[in-house]
Amino acid sequence: SYTFVRRDDYWAAQSPFSKYMYNFDKIKVSVVKDNDALQYEKFKKGEQDIFTVSRARRWVEETDFESTQKGWVKKQRVFSERPAGTSGYFFNMRKWPFDDKWVRYAFCYLYNREKMNKEMYYNEYGYMNSMYAGSMYENPDNNKFPFNPDKAVELLKEAGYTSRNDDGWLVHDESGRIFAFELDLPKTYEYMATPVQQMLKDYGIDMQIKFVDYNTMIKNVNERNFTIGMLAYSGLVYPNPETSYRSILADQNDNNNVWGFKSDRVDVLLDEYDTCFDQDRRIEIIREIDGIVADVHPTAWSTVRNYIRTMWWDKFDYPDWMLSRYVGEHWDIFYYWWIDDDKVSRLDNAMANGDQLEILPLDTEYWPEYLKNNQ
Repeated sequence: SYTFVRRDDYWAAQSPFSKYMYNFDKIKVSVVKDNDALQYEKFKKGEQDIFTVSRARRWVEETDFESTQKGWVKKQRVFSERPAGTSGYFFNMRKWPFDDKWVRYAFCYLYNREKMNKEMYYNEYGYMNSMYAGSMYENPDNNKFPFNPDKAVELLKEAGYTSRNDDGWLVHDESGRIFAFELDLPKTYEYMATPVQQMLKDYGIDMQIKFVDYNTMIKNVNERNFTIGMLAYSGLVYPNPETSYRSILADQNDNNNVWGFKSDRVDVLLDEYDTCFDQDRRIEIIREIDGIVADVHPTAWSTVRNYIRTMWWDKFDYPDWMLSRYVGEHWDIFYYWWIDDDKVSRLDNAMANGDQLEILPLDTEYWPEYLKNNQ
């Protein structure tokens, strides 16, 4: 473990930009290597004060214990306007088989996100259909790609995959190539990829999973030595599509245009966007770019949520909004929360006597409500 200690001689302590922030005198960080279960048990025992729940199964099945039932530990989904970022299966459009638009579309129609959300994620997520999911920049006309195997089979036939071999794999009519490709990913991603592998197998597509470490996976993506990648990127409050969609980047390594995306129209829009200071027009530009990209469809988008699931022992106080509007992550706790001595005493007494404390609503939606009331 290691401990951060707050300086008492910080020169800007009373600055308007830091006043009322950084309220903890000490922050102790305990390192638990590669053992999420142990980390959670330490939190439940009171050895840690805060825990962020990343897995839906744990949130639904493992957060109902005595301390939460008694209100000693609070748990909430805290909503914000933080950019969703992007995640899903990124196609290398420079290479077969995903150089064919209908093949990319077919993959998306076979990628049953609805089933995975229900059976694996307890319906805790929504569906990403844009580079700017859930924001004002998302093009509302983007194809949502619901699970539709009939449509997928139709598109595969248009792409030249009309028959299977004796092993049940689709074979391209003209080239004779078996529809097979390799997905490199870390072992920890296996639980997300194997259901998709089975979905594709049912329709004659052989997605072969090869386990590599994360650094190797990213190195291969950056060198364009991949066919498909399961990737995720954080988002920006103000979009900067220049670094992902500029055509000149498509044939270069080590940049965010991992797909090999090219569009003359997008290049024109990017030039305008870079010198546009009218926010309404900037939104129009991004939406048009988003629509063009959605039509090309270089990514099979995954699921999304615009909240974090967090738990904490009831010794803190915080602003009404809890977490900041555009960051909305647990790191905000270290910036804006503080220890409430009265709550500490109340928690100690409640635990000693078995008393009940307040149970908070499951969701806190300060920022979504603020946006609704101030548009």
